[in-house]
Parts: sequence; C-alpha cells; structure tokens
Amino acid sequence: MKNKKVLIALFVLFSAVIYYGCKKDDFDFSKISTTMGWNPNFALPVGHGTLDMRDLVRDYDSLHLFNWDNTGFLYIMYYDSIRSIPATSLFKINDQNMNESFVKSQAEMAAAGFTQAGTSASFSETNIYPLSFLPNDASFDSIYIKEATFSLNVSSTFLHTGKITITFPSLKKNGLPYSKEININTATGTFDETLIFYDMFGYKMDLTTTPAHHGELPVQIGVQLTHSGASVTAGGINVNASLTNIKYTSVFGYFGNQVVLFEGDSVDLNMFSEAFDGGFYFEDPQVKIKLRNSFGMPIRFFLNSLSALSTINHTSTNISGSGVPTVANPKNVAYPNVYSQYGQTIKDSIVLNRNNSNIAQAIGISPEYVFFQGTGVLNPVLNYTNFITENSAISAEVEVQLPLWGWADGLALQDTEKFEFSKFYHDYHGHVLQRGLFRIYSENGFPVDIALQLYFAHHRSEER
Repeated sequence: MKNKKVLIALFVLFSAVIYYGCKKDDFDFSKISTTMGWNPNFALPVGHGTLDMRDLVRDYDSLHLFNWDNTGFLYIMYYDSIRSIPATSLFKINDQNMNESFVKSQAEMAAAGFTQAGTSASFSETNIYPLSFLPNDASFDSIYIKEATFSLNVSSTFLHTGKITITFPSLKKNGLPYSKEININTATGTFDETLIFYDMFGYKMDLTTTPAHHGELPVQIGVQLTHSGASVTAGGINVNASLTNIKYTSVFGYFGNQVVLFEGDSVDLNMFSEAFDGGFYFEDPQVKIKLRNSFGMPIRFFLNSLSALSTINHTSTNISGSGVPTVANPKNVAYPNVYSQYGQTIKDSIVLNRNNSNIAQAIGISPEYVFFQGTGVLNPVLNYTNFITENSAISAEVEVQLPLWGWADGLALQDTEKFEFSKFYHDYHGHVLQRGLFRIYSENGFPVDIALQLYFAHHRSEER
C-alpha cells in the first residue's frame, strides 16, 4: 500500500510539471484520479533439474552395484562368493584311545618286597601312541589345544590300596606336563572309577619327541600299591584313557595332499534382464576372482568351468584365454609364510580382461548369468612345513566389472522436479494466473544424442 501511494505521488508530480509547462492556466487539480490500473507480466524460475550418472545410480541401482574409481570413472560391479572353506572342515584330530593293563602274579609281588602291611610296590609303563588325523596322510608336528575332553577309567583287582598316575610328557603348559592321579581307596579288589577332565586349554602337544619325530604321543602310566595287610595274591590294574573332541588354536606340520572343490554358482547380471532397455557393448569388461588365503601351505587353483549364459538370446559362451587358470596352467595362490606371516590372511586375484580372455565377446551376448566352478589342490608338492589356525580358511569371490565404456542404444532416463503452482494461482487481491511461458535450459554432458520431453503431472501421477 505504501508503494502504491509513492507511485501516485510521483505520478501527480510528473503530471504537474507537464501541466505547468504546457497549460499553465487551465489545469484543475480536483479532476486528477487517485486510482490507477495496471496489468504486468512477469517470469520466475519454477524448477531446476540435473540428470547425471549418479541419477542413473539412484534410479536404477536398487542393489547398489555402481561404483566409482578414484578418477570418477563409473563401472557396474556384480559379485558372488564361490565358497569359503574353513580349516576345521579339512583338518581334524580324531579321537584317541589309550589302554594299558598291569597284571602281576603272587611271585612277582613277593619279589618286589610286597609281603606285609605298610610295604609298597611300584611299577610303570611308557608307551607311544600314534595319533590319527584327517586327512589320513597328514602328519602333525605340534598342536596347540583350545579344548579337549580327557576321560580316565581305572579298575583294580588287588586287595590293596594305592594310586595310579597318568602323564603326557610331551603335552605341556608353562613347562609342566599334563598329569592326572587317581587314588585306589578301597582294598576290596573291586575298585572301579571314571573321571572326566576339561582342562587342556593352552597346552601344547609336541609330537616330535619320539623316534618318528611326528604324529606320535608318548604316555607314562605309573602304579603304586600299599599293602593293606591282606594276603598277597595275583591281581591286575586296567587303565583306559581317551582324548576326544579335540579342538585346536593352531597346528603345525604336514597337512597332506588334498583336492578341494569350490562348489559351482553363478553371478546374476540382472541389468540385462530388468534394469534397462536397448543394447549394450562394453569395451573392457572384466572378471575378477578374488582369493583370500590364511592356510599356511601352497595351493594351486584352477577353474573347472567359466561361462556366460543369455536366456534372452538363447546362447552361451565359454570364457577362455591365457588368463583363465586351468588344470594344465593353474594359479599358484599366495599363502602366509610360517615364520613371518603366521595367522595372517594373504590376498591374491585372477583378472580376466579383453587382453587375456574372450570376456568382451562373452558379455557381448548380454548374459544374465556368469557360471563358475573351481578346484583347489593343497600341497601339490610334498615336504612342506604347513600351519593352520582355528580361523584359517580359503575363500574365492567372483566379480564381474562392467566399466561404462562402450555404447548403448535406446537407453531411457528420467528425473522429476516438484513444483507447487498453488503459490502462484492468485495474488492478494484474488487475481488468477491465466497463462505462462516455460523455457527449458539444458546442458548435455553425455557423449550421445538425447531427446528431451517434459510432462506435467498431478501429485496423483495424472499427466497434464
């Protein structure tokens, strides 16, 4: 209202100057109107939109498959895991059983001075037990035990009391051997007792102390009897011991020659069946097989099959070339060194591109799937010092990378801008907007021709 008054005052002043300059005598101020009408036109921006490759990611990449490298180059990446093979599924320490019997005649007891109450007699045995492993040709040097169950049963037919001691001289913790003792506390000749222990955590089993230098466990069993005053007769003591449910934190030695199958699977390239219309050609597609190995041993890896399948075009292509690992030309997988990389995971990879394979032709059929199956050969050559930990594993992951370098035909993109026309339907005096002019200013940074079309739609998605 204030602006309107100012405008009227200026108008009056201007009219007065003209009047006094031309008609100085006949001007009548009472006839000047104090109202005026005006009908202006105006332009204002109603929206701004930019459609770049990140919009493509936002609109079509519900699976988060698009990636940028450090230069901003965009590529699509599909991936799937072949399999992760843990060490615990390949290498096991089987349950071990140890049995000893001591039988003494009356003459042997008498010869030992065991003739009257209070006297004692002692005897012992040391035996070497070969341990059983999986695989059968494995030969371990040392085992660091995480947990194990030690069961011990002792029975005696002697009419005397005493004690039984069982010791594993090469199974040590803090320099002390693992040892258990059972008291024979009845002199009835019917003693029988079973004890179970779960206290082997942190013990190291050294399997190199026997003449074989690997895979054997010595066990010492000692018996001490105390004369009860009963008559001395022949008798016997049976010791049955077992190590079961043995789990390890780490193992060293030779783990045998094994062939491990990485089960077949496929990478789904759903962009060819769902995401886009039109045709594609990628200049430099890649298949990358990413290997992660924490087995401390040599491994050779090769692919049994690798192919691309298009159900739309009803065709398939075997992926081959000098870069594809085969039985005749396997990949020697990097592995951690036993002395300097214990417990580490070493990464390795196989990269197939247009220079070492026919991957460009395989992707050229617009496949929905890339199928694969692999094989690993552990310890392909003998006489290696191996190691594993409880967390060791070998895994393979297949990535299909499609850099956006090539051509596409018939690709349709869209973007939407929100604009509320209700703000401009009328002014403060109820005047309705009757017509308008829209101008679209666009910049095309894509290396292709683009046809642009604009639609107005109601918020209920009704086109106007």
